[in-house]
Amino acid sequence: MSPRTAFAFVSSLAIGCGSGGASSPGPDASAGEDRTIVDGPSGAGDVARPPPDSALPGDAGAPPVDAGADAASCSGKTATRRGLTQRSVTAGGVKRTYLVYLPALLDPNQPLPLVFVHHGYTMSGQAMHDITLYSALADKEGIAVAFPDGESGPNGAGPPWNVGTGVCGNGAFEEATGDDFSFLVAMRADIEQDQCVDGAHVFLTGFSMGGYFANHVGCMRPDLVRAVAPASGGTHDFSTCVAGHKPVILFHGTADTVIAESCGTQARDYWVAKNGCSKTVQTEVVDGGSCEISQGCPPDGQVELCLFSGMGHAWAGGAPNLTFSDPNYASATELEWAFFKTYAW
Repeated sequence: MSPRTAFAFVSSLAIGCGSGGASSPGPDASAGEDRTIVDGPSGAGDVARPPPDSALPGDAGAPPVDAGADAASCSGKTATRRGLTQRSVTAGGVKRTYLVYLPALLDPNQPLPLVFVHHGYTMSGQAMHDITLYSALADKEGIAVAFPDGESGPNGAGPPWNVGTGVCGNGAFEEATGDDFSFLVAMRADIEQDQCVDGAHVFLTGFSMGGYFANHVGCMRPDLVRAVAPASGGTHDFSTCVAGHKPVILFHGTADTVIAESCGTQARDYWVAKNGCSKTVQTEVVDGGSCEISQGCPPDGQVELCLFSGMGHAWAGGAPNLTFSDPNYASATELEWAFFKTYAW
């Protein structure tokens, strides 16, 4: 059996053992429409981006250039599309789909933080909505949350995200070529038709291949997000990363047989070196595991790795009875949001 086939086989087995409810849009997701066309150059590797470390002065890890939404862009919006809605945009010449959750009771003209939540191989945005319980956090904390579908569509058998080349582990056998950076820009523009977004507080997390993508965005397009939170993923060599620091919290199960724990640890080590942290860590115990907080990091480049003892390929603290979710651990959703508020605000 080839490595690619083995990866697909392992993922298929996991899906077959779980609930089918997480893979299709739920009754609360209203029908979508293609409202915003945002085209960019095809191929995320060819997207215009800041130069690598040696050529870019300053701190690329600071809030994006459009950190503050101006008064004009945050007025005149109406709360007509609240809750969970299905949407589509065109990015890089390709129609892409996603879900977005906007809290029903919040003023659409009030700037909200935005979190992108990227799924893994053979999964969907709907699955991540169901697993992560991010909508409950959004209601409590007042945030907008987007759940994109990968390049091959929801539950597609193709690679979901363009995560770069030469990545660690099984992620190397699933190479996508789409323009996922432009997809992020298009989703945000679409969301901003209904809700003012706080541009200084845009974050990205992802599970499995989505975790690879979170690392890739933080490395290659730090201007798009303030901090990243890869879960059960890995990454590539950081020699071509854009200069600057980026706060990052990573999650991994010690019994993960799909993406080895060593890929998560390697990614942490890359971030430690890039951000200029020391190799010393302070360990804090959480339910079912511990979080290693790197010491000596700059204020805009904290690094943290949470390892969950005995957990397989799953989202820690997720909803019960769903594939790729293990509720018997501290919530990765809650942990990463607390990290964002502490180190990326």
